[in-house]
Amino acid sequence: MISLFAEQQASDRGADQPDQKSRRWLTNIFCLLVILCLFPGYPLLKVYRARNQVESFCSQAAVGMSVSETRAGKAGLNFKVIRDTPDTGHIVVWEGWAYARWFCTVEYVSGKVVRKKIFFLD
Repeated sequence: MISLFAEQQASDRGADQPDQKSRRWLTNIFCLLVILCLFPGYPLLKVYRARNQVESFCSQAAVGMSVSETRAGKAGLNFKVIRDTPDTGHIVVWEGWAYARWFCTVEYVSGKVVRKKIFFLD
């Protein structure tokens, strides 16, 4: 009797193995598909978010209004102030990922915005 019971257990274990292998295989395929979807998705999401941030900053800088250099820093954007003379200069704001960066250049004279431009570099 004991030998019959042992054979029955062995045959039950053999029946479960293909089912476990197929589940593991399906789980691995699912994980691979998730990784393949996220891998190209992260850079695209980062560039899209950067474009929105730079466009938002540039839309807030209206021609004729006074220049506010701190707005770019508070928005979490990278910025550089380039002064041509004490009264004139440019504010360059950028954000992006690796080789896909968005820029906004705001030109000012006497503390007033005279021109702004958005462009994609890289």
